[in-house]
Amino acid sequence: MLNEHVDVRGDHAKLARETGAKSTVLLKSVNKTLPLTGKEKLTATFGEDAGPNINGPNSCKFRTCDSGTLAVGWGSGAPEFTNLITPDTAIQNKFVKYGGAYESILTNWAPAEQIDILARRADVSLVFVNSNSGEGQVFENNYGDRNNLTLWKNGEELVKRVASSCPNTAVVVHSTGAVILEDIKQNPNVTALLWAGLPGDLLRFRNIIC
Repeated sequence: MLNEHVDVRGDHAKLARETGAKSTVLLKSVNKTLPLTGKEKLTATFGEDAGPNINGPNSCKFRTCDSGTLAVGWGSGAPEFTNLITPDTAIQNKFVKYGGAYESILTNWAPAEQIDILARRADVSLVFVNSNSGEGQVFENNYGDRNNLTLWKNGEELVKRVASSCPNTAVVVHSTGAVILEDIKQNPNVTALLWAGLPGDLLRFRNIIC
């Protein structure tokens, strides 16, 4: 194929990161939970949406899957990722730099006891959840548009479980569109709620989460 590996991106990464950060919407903030300093005694991250697609970021045709962190929707216009930095990696790197302890559970289906143990120990718990859509492909009976406005993959139950054990829980939502979040926002143990849209392959939480 002619010019298959030509890099046509230009020097746009900095602008993309800045624009993505500015487009993140803070829906709730109490107790100054965010941004993290990296020096917290223990911060815990929960949820598949914080981690990688174990088969590789470009393994799903037209990105038609919901495995790992949600960076783009699916369809014919979905790009190939060049450097998909997961939230788990970026946050962990900050704690390595500043000396705080950090642990993560990168599944929405961990045993309840395992979630409870880590959430109780944590000074701050971060829960990453998502809801996806696209065009031209079908995923779990969603024909492009979503069938509803709920979080995918047990997301709301994961938030409830973590928040029941950690009174300082921050929730980050990656979504292609509107999601029903009233119950999460009203949970007194959820001290921060972020709608981060689709961040692309560059993590765009600088000065927001960490």
